[in-house]
Amino acid sequence: MSDAPWHGYFINLERSQDRRASIESALFRAGIGDRYQRFEAVDGSLTGSERPAGMLPGVWGCLRSHTELLSLAHPRDRFLHVLEDDATLSRHFVPVMEQLFASGVLRPFDLVFTDVAPYPNDAATQGKLNEAYDAASAGGDLRFGLLDLRLFPFVGATSYFVNPQSLDKVKALLRNTTPPLPVDTLYLRMIHLGQLRAVCLFPFATTTDPRLVSTINGGQTLLASAFDAVRYIFYADADMAAVEPMFGFRPKLRTGDARLDLLTEVQRVVTR
Repeated sequence: MSDAPWHGYFINLERSQDRRASIESALFRAGIGDRYQRFEAVDGSLTGSERPAGMLPGVWGCLRSHTELLSLAHPRDRFLHVLEDDATLSRHFVPVMEQLFASGVLRPFDLVFTDVAPYPNDAATQGKLNEAYDAASAGGDLRFGLLDLRLFPFVGATSYFVNPQSLDKVKALLRNTTPPLPVDTLYLRMIHLGQLRAVCLFPFATTTDPRLVSTINGGQTLLASAFDAVRYIFYADADMAAVEPMFGFRPKLRTGDARLDLLTEVQRVVTR
């Protein structure tokens, strides 16, 4: 749609047809399927000698995929949404993003994430986010704001918008950084060094689908589950009654605050 405030691509490996069906279904349910195209992901296991020593094939393929996607010709009159195929969208995603674009509040930023995964052992950051979530949800209706990503470490590049005026800068930073690092690590470093201005929508309007095992890591580890659980806890459509069986963390302490109990359990497990 030429009058839409953004256009987007979802990154998808040719062999991951189930993930393609999942993200396409989510986009069409949200009424924005016509804004998105599929970008065929680079399969890091097929790149041979190009892959740097010590970098896992999935991590290398992910970095190459993001870099090559940004290298396409994109319209310069609207933001680009980069979406990985294990993303899921909350019911708030479309109306909140359209309101933010209409307000002009996103124009100063190079990158706008719609979710990130805070470190599961970072109790201080989790405490601040928990307070922010309580404030955002007070009164029953969620009120969304923007988090300055210079303020805490994170992983994940599941869903982010690129300012059209920043495309060349972001592409160059991804392509020219030596040695190559995972794409989310590169973004984090650039943000904390002040090379990129970035914020994240909060509460998170997207998250990763817990039913889909990472194709980057090749499997779901305890640490990966911990990152995913913390991200999900701050997801706008989080179902706290269903979260324990999804991620396998069962709090030993029950205070009546399900979100705080689960955060406490995740911290206990990853730091023991």
